[in-house]
Amino acid sequence: MLPRVNILFLLCVLLVLLLIYLLLNTSSQYSVPHPKISYRHLVHSIETDRLVDFVNSTRPYHLSPESPCNDETMDLLGVILVSSYVTHDNLRSAHRRAMPQDKLKSLGLLRFFLLAEIPAHEKLITQESIEGEHRRFGDIVQGNFIDAYKNLTYKHIMGLKWASIECFRSSFIVKMDDDTVYDITRLRRMLQGFRFSHEYDDLFLSGYVQSNKKPIRMRPSKWFVSHKEFRDALYPTYLSGWLYITNQRTAFELVSATEDTPFFWIDDIYVTGILAKKISAPLERRNNLFSANHDFLECCIRDAENHKFKCPYLAGPNGGDPELIVRFTSAISGCRECRDRKDSDPKINETCVGVYKSHPGHRGAPEVKEFNL
Repeated sequence: MLPRVNILFLLCVLLVLLLIYLLLNTSSQYSVPHPKISYRHLVHSIETDRLVDFVNSTRPYHLSPESPCNDETMDLLGVILVSSYVTHDNLRSAHRRAMPQDKLKSLGLLRFFLLAEIPAHEKLITQESIEGEHRRFGDIVQGNFIDAYKNLTYKHIMGLKWASIECFRSSFIVKMDDDTVYDITRLRRMLQGFRFSHEYDDLFLSGYVQSNKKPIRMRPSKWFVSHKEFRDALYPTYLSGWLYITNQRTAFELVSATEDTPFFWIDDIYVTGILAKKISAPLERRNNLFSANHDFLECCIRDAENHKFKCPYLAGPNGGDPELIVRFTSAISGCRECRDRKDSDPKINETCVGVYKSHPGHRGAPEVKEFNL
């Protein structure tokens, strides 16, 4: 038989192990779960605090157009890069229907969609369908990394590098999100103006300037940022990712600066804030051209159709309605008789009344409806 002392010792050890097990299980019940994101295709892992090596990697793409900007007879004013999630084929379709590539080309512009690889949890879309979409339209750049919210910085830098190499003849690069509504006629006019007001080799970033923004430290938030990820009390001044404009020299220097700049996953802050500050690129404020309220864009459509007023906004969100992209482009671009508002005319923010719309869920997303019982 074992001595009494040994038995007591074993019992004490078992009791301690049991307490530790109970404590760990209890704490895990109340912790906020972190999303599991696969980085299996990244050259460097997040733990290295460095971005994927898009600078030295010769072809970090799964799909990309062949010689997309090789028409030397075309005066290539700008390349539009649209960051799009793999399952957002409805948004990509809306952009193509609103402004086909041939029409854009006639304006001196080309548009390409930035995607990444399909996450494992996305069961309703296949790589074959993405490749079929690319064969049909020839406008997809797909990176060799998983498409995920915390990979947007990789997608952003991938797009800038791709455009600066494959479309180096382009005077400007326009970077935007796929849920952004924008006035293509006004955008083209702005780019033409920038050609005369800015030198080709100027450092140049123009868009909606965000300043004095604090990191969100509350864990339940989608934009929660730990002190380890970003330790300062304020983000550097940056441009909203809705839509901004840059040129080839600036895009090249932003990409090059990633080689020795710690990674940060909020892409507009990283690229147009952290990297822009590092290369001393000034941010040109165009805040008056952006609407944060999609209802104002709806009212722009009604004002153009009914009162022949030009819309005061260049861009804004679609409010969850992909068709707003199509309707806005059609109404604003097609209104050749529209005029600017005079001081005596009512302002859009004084007369606009939003209309509630229910948008159906996409690809099995839940939809909440009200029923009378």
